[in-house]
Amino acid sequence: MNRAAIFQGVLALALMAAPGLSEATQPGGMAVGQITYGGNRAGAAICTGTLVSDRVVLTAGHCLRTGGKAAAMEPSDVHFAPGWRDGSAPAFRSGAEVILSNGSGLSNDLALLVLDEPVPPEIATPLTLAAATPSEGTLTFVGYSREEPDSPSIQNCTLFGKDKGVLGLGCEAVSGNSGAPLLEQTEAGWLVVGVMVARSRQLGLVGSYGAVPGPDLVARIAQP
Repeated sequence: MNRAAIFQGVLALALMAAPGLSEATQPGGMAVGQITYGGNRAGAAICTGTLVSDRVVLTAGHCLRTGGKAAAMEPSDVHFAPGWRDGSAPAFRSGAEVILSNGSGLSNDLALLVLDEPVPPEIATPLTLAAATPSEGTLTFVGYSREEPDSPSIQNCTLFGKDKGVLGLGCEAVSGNSGAPLLEQTEAGWLVVGVMVARSRQLGLVGSYGAVPGPDLVARIAQP
């Protein structure tokens, strides 16, 4: 399925914003947090990231690239605050290593931030990657924005299809949402299907793209 076809389904559907949720009921819990870089928190650029092991955060690749987009940022300049809400978080960590996905294009716009110290389980429980990617249905994303950086927004996204690791979504992404997890609710809890990487204006309608982590990143996440 090509990406233009993925968005044909947007014509029949409106965006669905989920109601505000508490920390206890927020999809993904405290594992979803805010990434900042480029200086102090005031006015700093932001992205969203998800703790997928006690020391590894999954996010969008362009969040962790330098201005030239060819190389990774200096890890110590990147910071992660799990469960950031109302100006505070239960922990703050700096980066120790940045790992960019191999390849180019939207499907490879992914990265891992290895933290300088683990986040203990009493603060945040890491989320698990989904073993399989659905081709349709509804995914939920939790992301911060530059306009409202102190509280995450939650949206239900209609999944219209996937094309070589790229997900076509019927929900709007804004600055700061990059790196937000695309979550599937299962009996076992919330699973990470992909990551928000770009917005789209195809067919004159609002939509967005997600990317599914490839084998290189999945293997690194599994390492102790």
